Amino acid sequence: MTDDRADNEKADGAQGSSPAADRLEKTVDEEWKAQARQEKEKLERNVKEKDRAARRDDRDAPPADFLHFVSGMAAQALMQLGAIENPLEGGRKTDLAAARYSIDCLQILAEKTKGNLTDEEDRYLRAALHDLRMRFVEAARTVGTQGGPDDAGASPSTGTSPGNGGPAG
Repeated sequence: MTDDRADNEKADGAQGSSPAADRLEKTVDEEWKAQARQEKEKLERNVKEKDRAARRDDRDAPPADFLHFVSGMAAQALMQLGAIENPLEGGRKTDLAAARYSIDCLQILAEKTKGNLTDEEDRYLRAALHDLRMRFVEAARTVGTQGGPDDAGASPSTGTSPGNGGPAG
């Protein structure tokens, strides 16, 4: 019985609609379908472009290895020493306390990885530390002669014990 009632309602609805209303309904449906299709294509293009950009970014990123890590830490210390420009802030600014901290962190890294590095990694880390310490001393002198902060004469850890000048430990 319910099937008969549904068929009758369809028939009644069909009799009450005009050909113009049918065309309007079909036109609206076709326009909606076209709009939905365009939006879908646009979303697909955006997703593909984001995927391409992500793959491009992955190719541009350096490998995550010890030398690149040390290089990044050294670059940070160089920025803090005012030796290179800070790309985020623009310009050069000397922050001896931050530079001392970065250099000390590299020193800790050297101590904790001693005997576990390749010859290349060991040479690179020792050379970076030496260069950064020399630059720190020069920056501290420059800040000191310009009436800089009180800690201008302080030096980063040099691997020596205080007082005797000998090796730490």
